[in-house]
Amino acid sequence: MEDEALHGRFGYHYVAWAAPEWTPAERDRLGKAASAALAGFAPLWQRLTSRVVSGVTSEGYRLEHVHELGWMESTAYRALALETVERAVRAPLSKF
Repeated sequence: MEDEALHGRFGYHYVAWAAPEWTPAERDRLGKAASAALAGFAPLWQRLTSRVVSGVTSEGYRLEHVHELGWMESTAYRALALETVERAVRAPLSKF
């Protein structure tokens, strides 16, 4: 997992380098592949609906324990994941 940021950066630089040579069909293919990959995550994101009441998640975990593990409450994680997809995946790809 530590190298995911490097993979993302490498992918972005590769696309920036290669994109000027792509045909419209190749650009369309990349868009469809990216959309399909993101759609694969949709069922997971739709299940992330935890709520916190009095410091306890709807699954019964104390929020402080969730944070001690370095985790996030699932609804907060969902919001961050969706925002990150827009900022770090869709927006950069839309430039190509």
